[in-house]
Amino acid sequence: MDQPEAYGRKSDIWSLACTLVQMINEKKQNKAVQMRKINLVMPIILGKALTSRIEKLSNGIQKQQNKDMGVRKLILD
Repeated sequence: MDQPEAYGRKSDIWSLACTLVQMINEKKQNKAVQMRKINLVMPIILGKALTSRIEKLSNGIQKQQNKDMGVRKLILD
C-alpha cells in the first residue's frame, strides 16, 4: 500500500535552506573561533618548544664545559 508522505516538497526546500544557512554561518564562526584558538595556543606551544631547545643547548654546553675541565685537569696534573 502506498502511504502518503509526511512532508512535502516545500518542507524539503525549507529544510535544505535551513541547513545551508547553518553551514554557512558555522563555517565563518568556526573559522573565527579556530583562529582565536590558534592565536592563543601558538605562543604557548612555541614557548615550550623554545624552552625545551634552550635547555638542550644549555645541557650540551654544560657537558662540553665539564669535558673541557676534565681534559684541563688531566693536562695540569
